[in-house]
Amino acid sequence: MFHKSWFTFLNEIEAAKLELGFKRNEEIFFRGHTQSSHQLLPGLFRNHGSALSKKELWENESDMFYEFRARAKEVHNGNLTDWDILFLYATSWC
Repeated sequence: MFHKSWFTFLNEIEAAKLELGFKRNEEIFFRGHTQSSHQLLPGLFRNHGSALSKKELWENESDMFYEFRARAKEVHNGNLTDWDILFLYATSWC
């Protein structure tokens, strides 16, 4: 069913958890970068070098969220909370 490299990967994670002193059932989180000094900046209101004002950035972000919200509820039969939608939104394109 699963490729053996997947099991190798999972075993490496378990070995790292032991090496780092994680307790049994303690959650781990990969922050996406190996350097702890690297700043993780949210996509919300990130200017990306444009000349938009904060108000325009807010309006764009709001428009995209509500458009995404309408479509996400269509796909998931309306069973999503705003938090579910924010998670999907943030992990989809921000």
